[in-house]
Amino acid sequence: MNKERAKDRRNEVLQLIVRIYTCTAKPVSSQRVIEEGHLPFSSATIRSTMAELEEEGCLAQPHLSAGRVPTDVGYRFYVDSLMHPDLPTEEERRYIDSEYEDCLKEEEEIIRKTSILLSNLFACPGIAISPSTRGHTIKKLELVFLEDRKLLFILATNRGLVEHQVILTSSKFNKTNICKINNFLDQKIGSLSLDEVIFLEEQLRESLKKLTGEELIDKIIKILKDIYSKEREVYLEGIGNIFGQPEFEDTAALKKVFGILEKKERLSLILNRHLKEELSVSIGQENDDREMKECSLISASYKIKERPVGTFGLIGPTRMKYFKVIPLMEVVAKTLNRTLNKFF
Repeated sequence: MNKERAKDRRNEVLQLIVRIYTCTAKPVSSQRVIEEGHLPFSSATIRSTMAELEEEGCLAQPHLSAGRVPTDVGYRFYVDSLMHPDLPTEEERRYIDSEYEDCLKEEEEIIRKTSILLSNLFACPGIAISPSTRGHTIKKLELVFLEDRKLLFILATNRGLVEHQVILTSSKFNKTNICKINNFLDQKIGSLSLDEVIFLEEQLRESLKKLTGEELIDKIIKILKDIYSKEREVYLEGIGNIFGQPEFEDTAALKKVFGILEKKERLSLILNRHLKEELSVSIGQENDDREMKECSLISASYKIKERPVGTFGLIGPTRMKYFKVIPLMEVVAKTLNRTLNKFF
């Protein structure tokens, strides 16, 4: 029983230290723990408990005269086992809803808005990665006659993607030719996904060759392949929020964070590792990337028709208010999913 009580006391002390430190960014003393937690223990008992937590790797003492701060191990144990999340307020929920209500019916605009929302909510850099074009279904694909050797290619998908491109040909076409080609395209690939179109490339090439000639079908397929392999857009907002964090007052630490934030391809890779997870928390040394070892990454995936298609998240110091951030991230994910599925 004494062991259980000692364990409960350690957990309670760690929980208090994490909450106090994430709010103040200052090492926490035994006296502060007693005052904040209204604990019926002496300062000596709490100091002893803090020493035990330090031995277990959950706390560290930055200076001999200072109090304790949580380590990555301490934060992980807190997030997994001790955290009592703060439920989002009605005001916070209304604010999140209102940000998406103003979005146009465009997938990219909705994702871009998410990065801005994260930055505003959490005062950290907010990141949102647009979905891959894979899985998009063709709503409209047509050629518009401009001149006898000049056509306009137009593609629209079920998820709001619109692409158009001028095609120049050496062969002459007229409006009648183009009308026949459009009818054929509508019959053969209307309502197919881009994945299916690319998979059926050779059959399409053979079927269309008589109508279009090799040059035009080559150009149409090349445009479709370019759209299919289009890189995901990375939206990043609130980089300046880093300057307000005491952890990054050190120039070396600041350079590391900027080293990752200025490389959007890396950010995309880092977040998309967590595409299959509804919500992921990576703390300090748990991150694979060297520049992220002093940061935490909290990310979530978003879905269209129950299929994960993209991710969003925020990067900040390991001293995050996990009890506040995690439940709000869950609300953002649900609202984003609802918004995307309403439109697409």
